[in-house]
Amino acid sequence: MPRSVAGDPVFEDLSGLRFRRVKLWGSVAVAIGLIWVVAIALLILRPTQMPLIDANPMVAETAEAPRTRPEIRLTDAGLLIDAKASVGPGQDFVAWTRPEQATPRCTVDRPGQGAAMAAENSVFPTRVYTILPSFRDNAFLPLLRNCGRINVIMPEWFEITGPSLAISSLVVDAETKEVLTSLDVERRGEVEFWPVFNLGDDITAAAFVEALSVKTRRTGLANSMLRLASDVQADGACLRLQGLKAKDADVLVPFVAELATKTRSAGLQLCLVASISDGQWTIPGLVDHVDKVIVTAFQDPWLGSQPQPLAPLGWFGAQVAQIQRDVPMAKLVIAVGGHAVDWVSGQAVPERISMAEAMFRISRAKASIDFSPSAKNSYASFFDRDGNRHQIWMLDAASVHNNLQVLRDLEITEVAVASLGEEEPAYWDAVVGRLLDVHLRSLGVPEFPDNVIFTGEGPFYRLLDPGQPGHRLWRLDPESGMIVDLVYDTIPLPLEMERYGTRTPNQIALTFDDGPDAVATTRILDALKEQEALATFFVVGRAALASPSLLQRAVDEGHTIGSHSFNHPHMEDLSPFLIRAELNANRSLIEGVIGRSPLLYRPPYIRGPGPINKHEAIAFSVLEEEGYFVAGSDIVPADWAGISADEIVRQVFDEMDKSGGNVIVLHDGKSTGMHTAEAVSLLIPALRARGYEIVPLSTLLGATTQAVMPPVGLAFSVFKGVSVSAIGYGIAFLVAMFWVCVFASFARSALLLFLSARRDPIFLRTFAQDPSVSVLVPAYNEEKVIVDTLRSILASDYANLTCIVIDDGSEDGTLRIVAEAFGSDPRVKVLSQTNQGKWWALNTAFQQVDTEIAVCVDADTRIAPDAIREIVAPFADSKVAAVAGTVTVANTSRLLAKFQAIEYITAQQIGRRAQDHLNGIMVVPGALGAWRVDAVLDVGLYSNETLTEDADLTIWLRRGGYRVAYAENARSQTEAPADVRSLLKQRLRWSLGNLQTLWKHRGAFLEFGPKRLFSMFDMVFFGYLLPLVSPVVDLIFLYFVFDLLSDWHSGTASKGLDVSQLALIGMAAVQVMDIAVAWTAHRREGIGLWRRILLIPMIPLMNMLYRPLLYVTIYRALWSALSGKLARWNKLHRLGTDQMKDAAAR
Repeated sequence: MPRSVAGDPVFEDLSGLRFRRVKLWGSVAVAIGLIWVVAIALLILRPTQMPLIDANPMVAETAEAPRTRPEIRLTDAGLLIDAKASVGPGQDFVAWTRPEQATPRCTVDRPGQGAAMAAENSVFPTRVYTILPSFRDNAFLPLLRNCGRINVIMPEWFEITGPSLAISSLVVDAETKEVLTSLDVERRGEVEFWPVFNLGDDITAAAFVEALSVKTRRTGLANSMLRLASDVQADGACLRLQGLKAKDADVLVPFVAELATKTRSAGLQLCLVASISDGQWTIPGLVDHVDKVIVTAFQDPWLGSQPQPLAPLGWFGAQVAQIQRDVPMAKLVIAVGGHAVDWVSGQAVPERISMAEAMFRISRAKASIDFSPSAKNSYASFFDRDGNRHQIWMLDAASVHNNLQVLRDLEITEVAVASLGEEEPAYWDAVVGRLLDVHLRSLGVPEFPDNVIFTGEGPFYRLLDPGQPGHRLWRLDPESGMIVDLVYDTIPLPLEMERYGTRTPNQIALTFDDGPDAVATTRILDALKEQEALATFFVVGRAALASPSLLQRAVDEGHTIGSHSFNHPHMEDLSPFLIRAELNANRSLIEGVIGRSPLLYRPPYIRGPGPINKHEAIAFSVLEEEGYFVAGSDIVPADWAGISADEIVRQVFDEMDKSGGNVIVLHDGKSTGMHTAEAVSLLIPALRARGYEIVPLSTLLGATTQAVMPPVGLAFSVFKGVSVSAIGYGIAFLVAMFWVCVFASFARSALLLFLSARRDPIFLRTFAQDPSVSVLVPAYNEEKVIVDTLRSILASDYANLTCIVIDDGSEDGTLRIVAEAFGSDPRVKVLSQTNQGKWWALNTAFQQVDTEIAVCVDADTRIAPDAIREIVAPFADSKVAAVAGTVTVANTSRLLAKFQAIEYITAQQIGRRAQDHLNGIMVVPGALGAWRVDAVLDVGLYSNETLTEDADLTIWLRRGGYRVAYAENARSQTEAPADVRSLLKQRLRWSLGNLQTLWKHRGAFLEFGPKRLFSMFDMVFFGYLLPLVSPVVDLIFLYFVFDLLSDWHSGTASKGLDVSQLALIGMAAVQVMDIAVAWTAHRREGIGLWRRILLIPMIPLMNMLYRPLLYVTIYRALWSALSGKLARWNKLHRLGTDQMKDAAAR
């Protein structure tokens, strides 16, 4: 036996010295990493001590103590009813109180069900309508909270304008669109949409009537209304023609008649919305043409009107009774108000306000609320700081309850909410008849979770008071069901935000959110430098990690850096802990890059004017604690939507002309599909041409740029700078690795497809006489499968063969079973030895064979009858020293085995074909491989230095100048591991063994030419390096997916292809290529179309579930090699399944 056969296993260190060193240095590295992580965590989570800007009246802390809730006073039982709902003690304004339900869901009672729960005789109302105003930002919130109680939604989406009677579409905010879309999905068929067409501000009632007298305009208006209603897939359309009276009947009735004809033909309902003062339902013939008449049953204040109840009970009953005589019951809907009106001395026009605003004004004036015993409406009277008298009349929940009781008595069963967003939450319980339900606290404990009151002026805002619930008591007349007395023991207070800063008319601050981006921010900085203008950049931490140098450049050029959070989340959905983590992580990053601490902050996703409900606003308490100055957004063009530079400039000036403001918000988070940089070059000269001065945002705070970016300590700055650089470079490296892996995986698959297609599988040379063949079968504890394997060999159509079984000291009945089954067959020879391993068993056999060719077959493998003939054929070429056969999986009943079957077929029909074309086959498999005996003896037989002795011998043959071929028609079937544990055990042996082989033959990298070297490079890169980083690459991909989903959810997705979209496309391309490779391999394997179609879902599933298992074995193999503690191969447990027997029979 050649002396080179035996040796020490590669990587093995019996002394354990290498393991101890690896353990020591690994522990040191882990300890350093943990210390660094803890230090970073402490910096992120520690309370912030922000420096305060010098005393300035615009930013000074308020001296007013936070409001607290007074104790509840209970009166004697029987006089006033208490809601029996406890109200907690007062809280400081910096405390965090999360609303019970952050995002309201459509889970309340369906229309009509609430009334059935009340102690009443019949369901009331049977149908609920709601008018959705376009001017109230918070209207979608009560809509969402009460969506299950509504039958018809009437959004004010359209205005009739000018003498031409053109219709303009009003801007609908994204939240309202989202709510309406979800309602359409969740309650399809239950809720209807009837958009309202109002008269615009630029056309009077008289001008409208005059224009309507022209038939062509009348017809055109009707056609336009029908088209727009159809475009939004409405179920109806509503006319609201303020100011038209009975004298306009000659023009109005024909128009409504024509419109009714068109809507009915289109299957749409037509409704008329009219106020008490207009009385349009009295116009003869008008009601006949509409399906519904919705009357707003309260008094509208007018120029010079005197303070009065809005819907006094007697007046309300009389008015509704009169309307009931004029309008058929089936068409009548009464709209009940839920607002308030403030008459202020010295002001000619009374002000209509929400209930939240009314409560705020009353509470701030320390006034009280009274209840009119005759009108059954609530009111308050007080003087403000300027000495003006306020008289506020309200339609609170008690007033609404009484009005609805009148409607019940009059048997009017359809009601409407007059203007969504103005009412108090208890209003809805009144509407569905549950206001007096003892289980509800809404009447007794009023509060305003959907309202925020802003005070002051300026581009910055902060939380002053989180508000408080109120407490009120009431007396109910059991006979009439009316509330006859109401006492506000504690006035409810909505959350209060304060705006502050300066509003100098000719000063404009340019700000940019969401950056930096390597391309977009660079271009914007170039444009600002060219225009000699300064701006403020509110940066996102995850973006700054990718381009930290842009922050330093911005500071060097005089710009201001502010914080925009680290991950750009919806801050209101986070806990205080996570909010601080977001803020401090971004602050620490910025400090590490520029050595200065950002004091300016702009919350992601918050509307320009500020938060609109308590859920959004309460997070500002954490911002106050962290010492930030929160900037608002006055002018926000939709540059993120990909509009042109000219359109961005136009939108800026349109908003400035419409509502003014000093702060322009643009976006530099992405460059693809955006034109912000070009717009900056156009916008700055245009602003200056109008007389505006471009100033830093800090100027509007009354501070310098340096004051809002104070320097941090040198030690902290250096540590953070090094940390930021390390994290930034690390992320950049991982992202680069992601793209390397994507491109390399795609390119490898494409190249293998190409090379495998170029291979010529036909062996032109033939033998003059079939060479003698010995089939070697090493066996160790194979009693379950050995007989079937030998029978398949002996059934071969190749006559000139003998079979040698080498029993490697089996502890079961392997030797006995072989003797019993084949003892009399002269073609079977049995060798026996003590257990020394497969490599030694094969070497023993090679020393005794007297044939030219030796075919090695594993004891669990079944070969096809023509397999020997096919695998011997390539030896007609004298340069061929070894031939690899085709091995497929027989036991494919389980998903794990199916994955392995796909892997085997693909690796051989694509990978091995390509290697054969390059004369670069790396492994002749032990399951079925043939060897030229002289060549094996020449290179030194098998070795124990690696766990994959067949791969080791294959490379020795290639290094010896021999050729290794592939005979794809030499087919066999083997039993694959059926459970994860067995698979991991097998693949650890393969992975470690191949790694040993590569290291042992590292000299071959200098010996092989480019073509032959391809296979070794392929094994190194795709067998070890790529799997080593694949888990991290997968995480990077998930990050890209998360980023893309966040953009789509927030409506900021790029119109072009950004990095996240390209990553998604790249990974999809890899999956498609994997499918194409597997499809081609299975087609070559002769597998039918339908089974190939199943590959389409199987390949992505395999990449997701099966590949990670292989990554585990790579990590284990690398650890074994590094530590020198080699895992010993334990024999796999063979099942000897029926599938194997069926395969053998075939």
